[in-house]
Amino acid sequence: MAAPRWFSALSDALKNSPKSAIYTLATVDASASPPIPRVRSIVHREFISPTADSPLLVSTTDIRTPKIDQLVSIQPQPLPPGIARNAEIVWWFPGDDLNEQYRFSGTVHILPKAGHKLFKLFPRERLAPEKDENGEPFDWESERIRVFNDKMGDVLRASFARPTPGSPLERYEDAEQWPVKLPKTTDVDDNDEKTKEHIKFALENFSLMVLEPITVERIELGVVPNRRTQWERSGKEWKERIVNVQRTSSASSSSSAESNSSDSSTSTGTCFFNLAAGEPVTGEEAAAADMVVGWLAECCRVVVEKIGMARWESSKLLLGSQGELGPYGESSKKRTNGWARYNVTSVGKMSQTATVTVTRLTQHARTRKVITRSKKYLAHDPKDQLSMGDKIVIRNCPPVSKRKRFVFESFVQPGTVSASSSSAPPTTTTRQATPQASS
Repeated sequence: MAAPRWFSALSDALKNSPKSAIYTLATVDASASPPIPRVRSIVHREFISPTADSPLLVSTTDIRTPKIDQLVSIQPQPLPPGIARNAEIVWWFPGDDLNEQYRFSGTVHILPKAGHKLFKLFPRERLAPEKDENGEPFDWESERIRVFNDKMGDVLRASFARPTPGSPLERYEDAEQWPVKLPKTTDVDDNDEKTKEHIKFALENFSLMVLEPITVERIELGVVPNRRTQWERSGKEWKERIVNVQRTSSASSSSSAESNSSDSSTSTGTCFFNLAAGEPVTGEEAAAADMVVGWLAECCRVVVEKIGMARWESSKLLLGSQGELGPYGESSKKRTNGWARYNVTSVGKMSQTATVTVTRLTQHARTRKVITRSKKYLAHDPKDQLSMGDKIVIRNCPPVSKRKRFVFESFVQPGTVSASSSSAPPTTTTRQATPQASS
């Protein structure tokens, strides 16, 4: 059978974000009263697939750590395949074009050294990959030592030859007597008995943690609308379903803003405040408006700054008011060369939404592709150019103190609109929503 779709997506995410090799492992300390959840960061080491349809996530741990008891105490023995769940893992992949989260729920199996009391509990045959080309069965002990040698650095290998993690320490200086680095088992000098003893002790404590997923969830925040997909293991098959993403209600708010923008009676001068064009916002709404203009200014500034251009000309938010984007550092007398002018056509108090309409764009600005050059901020084809009458809906703007994070929710390109007719609301076509951008 083919590998499940979640595994292909996860492999691509890890390839595109190779530094994202750390996930969060959650367990429950059932010995406490009441039980206490425990969480820690774990480094992913590799994947092992007994069969193509059953990928396993492999990490490492010290057999003396408290999480071992937490994992084993929840496992009924003998373990029925696909029944017990003793842990969950959350794995985050950041990136302007990625932003994906994976959640795994399943059974974490512990593989200690041969002879340890937990060794017999590890389902070696069931989780072992198929025999190699020579017909030899998979050797889990050899795999454990291989990971110790090839996946661990010298310093990390030495950590397994130290006292029990979490045990009391009188002074920080006491740790200076512990081994700092340990070589691979194959690189030890035959005459170095002390290092041999350290490696032997380290291998007694070194264990593999093998996660057998039962359910997997993938959340894609790099696309808008966001996507959420779940998989559940059923025998040798993975049942896949698409579910709703639990996010803010801003999606519907943005849709409302776009609808208002395309409506000839409300595209300019009408907003969620129900004020006439050019009328200043006052009272409690003024505070919200001040925040929106701050978000809007910063969003525009950051995007244009990506190609060395930035300026925000509007200090107060008035419905129907205009602002300009232009070359940074140029004299105001040269504003006619390379400036994009836009109107504030709607402001959402609760939805934190603002719609910007481009009303003038010179040839210079079009050549420079003022905004469209930054593909990660706009979802439309990067070959397209910003045209007069185009609308940009900015949604989910963050607090002013966190302006570096923002979302261009959608890009609406109505087509060619002349400068003389730019005040008239054009017919709009909504393009695919864009991914969230973060600095």
